[in-house]
Amino acid sequence: KIYFFYQNSCPHCHDAADYIFEKYKDLPIVSINIANAGSYDLFMQCVKKFNLGTQVGTPLFCIGDKYIMGWSVENKALFDIYVKDLNR
Repeated sequence: KIYFFYQNSCPHCHDAADYIFEKYKDLPIVSINIANAGSYDLFMQCVKKFNLGTQVGTPLFCIGDKYIMGWSVENKALFDIYVKDLNR
């Protein structure tokens, strides 16, 4: 599974969502708004799994044994690579 942690007020989250949900319409992605009750705890589980410390933000993707934090041209390319690796 791919977990996509986001916040409504995060412009980078919106950019990531636009890209991912347009390019990967059939990809099983669990979208989690960390402002919702209980969602922050799941976010923190991902943070702890990857030992991200206290300087964490959104968007945060947990993809198997990999993660992507933030959204940039480089992270977009990483997402594409990680998704391709999942399908092997």
